[in-house]
Amino acid sequence: GFLAGRDRFNYGPAMPPAMVAKRETMRGIAQRHGVDLRVAALQFLDASPVVSCLIPGASHPDQPRENAKAFSVKIPTAFWAEMRQANLIDPRAATPAA
Repeated sequence: GFLAGRDRFNYGPAMPPAMVAKRETMRGIAQRHGVDLRVAALQFLDASPVVSCLIPGASHPDQPRENAKAFSVKIPTAFWAEMRQANLIDPRAATPAA
């Protein structure tokens, strides 16, 4: 929810300013590459060999279908490269194939 734009973090009312700034940087990179940040977050988790299960939440009935479609979206390799370059994801982290 946080990366999708909801103003909540760790289920508390206060948003740490550093997290908000990081999210805004991620949004800018996503915009430049035509990427939906929510889709990128789902695919990023799915690409990790250390994540054995991914259970995204749903706040409305269409969201499970939207989440399923997210895995068929092609995200440019340049998006992941820029995210690494900006130190927004660990250089060792697995990313989805383009």
